[in-house]
Amino acid sequence: MGYPFDKITYHIETFVEQNVEEFEKIKLFVSNQIYQPFQKFSGQKLTIRTSEITIHESKEIAIKELKQLLNNYALEMWYVIIRRFPSNAFPNPIWQYYSILSALKWAVKENPWNRGFQDGKTYETKGIEFAFTNDFLFDCLRVACYSNCLGDLTYKQRWVGKGLKVMVLDDISLYLIPDPKIIESVNAYESRRPSNFILGETGNPHLVSKEKHDLIFLQDLKNRKAVYLPKADLTLFFNRYISSTSVKGILYYLNPYREAIKDLYGIDVESIVQTFFALSQNIIGTIPFHQISYKENGIQIDADLTKSEDIHRLSFFFSICHTAYLSFNLDRFKSELSKIKKHPLIGTEKSEDELISDFFNTFLLDKSKMEKIGILDITNPPVIFLNQDNTCYWDLQYFYDFIRTLIENSKNWFSSQHGDRFTLTIKSYIESEIPNLQTIFFNKLLKYKDQNFEIDLLFYYNSKLYLIEAKAYAKNRDFWNGYRTEVVSRTGKINNSVYQVKRSFDLLQKCFRDGLLDDVPEYNELFWIVCMPEQEYIHPIDKYGLINGIPRVCTLEELSKIILS
Repeated sequence: MGYPFDKITYHIETFVEQNVEEFEKIKLFVSNQIYQPFQKFSGQKLTIRTSEITIHESKEIAIKELKQLLNNYALEMWYVIIRRFPSNAFPNPIWQYYSILSALKWAVKENPWNRGFQDGKTYETKGIEFAFTNDFLFDCLRVACYSNCLGDLTYKQRWVGKGLKVMVLDDISLYLIPDPKIIESVNAYESRRPSNFILGETGNPHLVSKEKHDLIFLQDLKNRKAVYLPKADLTLFFNRYISSTSVKGILYYLNPYREAIKDLYGIDVESIVQTFFALSQNIIGTIPFHQISYKENGIQIDADLTKSEDIHRLSFFFSICHTAYLSFNLDRFKSELSKIKKHPLIGTEKSEDELISDFFNTFLLDKSKMEKIGILDITNPPVIFLNQDNTCYWDLQYFYDFIRTLIENSKNWFSSQHGDRFTLTIKSYIESEIPNLQTIFFNKLLKYKDQNFEIDLLFYYNSKLYLIEAKAYAKNRDFWNGYRTEVVSRTGKINNSVYQVKRSFDLLQKCFRDGLLDDVPEYNELFWIVCMPEQEYIHPIDKYGLINGIPRVCTLEELSKIILS
């Protein structure tokens, strides 16, 4: 319970507790409405094509209803409630993401705050007065329900795309028929995301201090954390908690893609990192870290609620962990961030003000940009947006996803007309990661008897040779949405790449056998590998073979692990 630090949350939680039966009715109504296209298939196992067509029909219903609901109220009203709605309302937190995207796209952006709230309960937060009627809060639940259905349908579509069949149950809910081999391949695919280790996400709170950490971000917690205030004998419950990473770490992962980021977004990596650093330092300077302790039985904050300074710091801490956003006047916000001196690792002649301005000019969503948002597009999480009175909202929850998206979009950049650059990126990255490694061939055209073949890269390390085929295939919207035809098409492209590298591998071995390549050092083993910008779905996982547990069709980061293993 957030009261007295957040009266809006207190009202919402009380409202939910008092209307459980009505909420369940709304959930059931929305579910039946969304899954109605599956009614005619009740009790049947669907083909993959039928599943995809019907899932699409259901998504269209959800999108239509969301647009109609969100058009009734101002953007800030939705945002304030969505972020305070009980996080455990649905098991999958993706509902909140679709709710936010939908609100940014369709909510009213010019009308007064109190539109439609003549008789609502009134609250004041951050100098803004909110009035909520019961009808509005019920509409908020409907938005959450439709968004949750979108998340569920998208989840099932991706499994269908990988090959699972769907059974429509008697209550028209969808049951994914398990296939152990497909599940194993999908789990391996998900676990191999390069982004998984960028921030070392664990979901466990840990100590953060201004002296030890550069950047902070918020993590959703699987279970709410109880934070005890012994001096006030008060317990607060946190749905999110802060975690940390370093400027050095983020630069390490962004540096290989700085050319792609510049081309895609028109911005330097330094502007991105410095802006997040400045934001983090402002937040760290306000949170009462000196009063936080981590006990065996939980987290304690030694705050004295009779002191205005303690109340201010604790309220701020609870607010950002509970709502995961900050809001300030745009000009003041940029000014405050520009006051933070550049981190020592930000090697650029640009001033702090220029770096911050570049970031805002690139990523700030105004009304025109918000209206272009693709509701089903999960590849560009919103970080910062502007309302009608020049108030800037910074979404702290999606810092991790924002950085991950920069990297994944940059990897995809190599696939669209920049394949040769990916080969160069592999070379530069591996040489920097493994100093004693030798690059024997780079984009080398060879010939064995009357057969020509090309080698993208041949590395030598620890008496072993690694023949690398660099491939960068673009992933289109249908692939990201999980459509089966695109998954199968991509598998065909990977098969062709494997065939190509195995042909080069065989011809290279013949060249060695016949003594045609004297400039190659003696080696004990020769491996072939297809290196791609992102992890690929491989079914079964050992389809092309494994090297120390890593598929031969691997990512740049995995290639480094293979060579060093």
